[in-house]
Amino acid sequence: MVKCLGVLIGFCDLEDWDGIRLGFETLLKFSICKRPKVRRCAQESVEKVFKSIKSSTVTKEASKFVLSELKSCSALALKLNALSTSDECKEDKVLKHEHLEVLHLLNLINLIAPYLSAEVILKVLSEVRKLFSFKFSELARHALKTIKAIFEALRIQNIVLETEDIVVSLASFVSLGDRNPLDTVIFAAKLLGVAMDLLYNGQSNLWIKNLPPVCRSVMGLLAFEGNTASQASSILNDVLKHHVGSLSLLMGTDQTFHDNCRETVEANAIKATCAVFENALSASDGIPNDHVLSVISVLFLELGEFSFVLMRNIVLKLADLMTQISGGKVHNEHTDSLLLISITKLE
Repeated sequence: MVKCLGVLIGFCDLEDWDGIRLGFETLLKFSICKRPKVRRCAQESVEKVFKSIKSSTVTKEASKFVLSELKSCSALALKLNALSTSDECKEDKVLKHEHLEVLHLLNLINLIAPYLSAEVILKVLSEVRKLFSFKFSELARHALKTIKAIFEALRIQNIVLETEDIVVSLASFVSLGDRNPLDTVIFAAKLLGVAMDLLYNGQSNLWIKNLPPVCRSVMGLLAFEGNTASQASSILNDVLKHHVGSLSLLMGTDQTFHDNCRETVEANAIKATCAVFENALSASDGIPNDHVLSVISVLFLELGEFSFVLMRNIVLKLADLMTQISGGKVHNEHTDSLLLISITKLE
C-alpha cells in the first residue's frame, strides 16, 4: 500500500501542493513506522517525491512539514531524556516508541537533506542541534550523522551558515571527552572542523570568534591514548592550517603589531588561541606527547612572523621543560624543530 501511494503521488501534479499534501503527509507518517519494511519503503518514496518536485514553493511546503514532524518527535523524545526517577518508569516505557521515532526521522532527513528548502534546512539543523543534550549516546550518534548530511547539503546548495549555535554545541560536546563514546566524540570533532569551514566560507567573522574555543575543545582529546589522540591531532592541525594562516593575512604585516599587539578582533582571536596551547603546556607534568607538540609546531609555522611575539611564552616553556627533564638530555623532533625555528627568528 505504501509503495502504491508513492507511485500515485508521482502521477500527480507535483507543482500543486494542495493536491499532494495528504498523500505526502501519509507517507511521512509511515516513514517513522515501527515496522522496518513499511518504514523503509515509505522513506524511499518520500525521497523520490522530493527528487521529483521542481517547484520551489512545493519544496518549501514539504520541507516545512518535515520540520514540523521533527519538532513534534523531538519534543516527546526530550521529555523522555528528562526522565530520571524510578517513579517515572511507566511513562518512560510509553515514550520509548517516540524515542525511536526520532531516530527513524533522522534517518529520513539523511536521505532528503540535499532536497530540503534552503529556507528550512537551517531550521532543521537548529532542531537537530538540540538532540546533543540527550543522555542516550545512540541519539547523539544519529544526530551527528544527520548534521553531517545537512552540512553536505549546505555545501552543495551554497547555503551560508549564519549562526554559531552549531559550532558552540559541537565544541561543548567534544569538550566532554570520554563522557561519551570516543568514536562519537571524534566524529563530532570532525564536524566541528567542517562547521568552522562553513562559517569561513560564508564570510562571517563568527569563525574568528570561535577559533579559540574550538581549539580548546579538541585540544583536550590529545591527552588520550592511541588512535583518539592521533585523529584529534589531525583535526586540529587542519583547523589551524585553514584558519590561523587566514587570520595572519588579515592582521597584515604592520610593524605596530610587534610593538603593542594592536587590539583587533583578529589579534585577540590569535592571542586567545595561543593561550589555549600555553595553558595546556602549563598544566603538563612533563614533556607533552608528540600529538601536542605536532599541533604547536603547525601553529608556529602558520603564524609566521607573528609567532615570535605571540608564542614567545610557549617556546620558553618548552625550553624550560626540556631543561628540567633529565638535565636537558631529552630530545624530541617537534621540540627541537620549534626551538631551532625560534632561534632563527631571533637572529
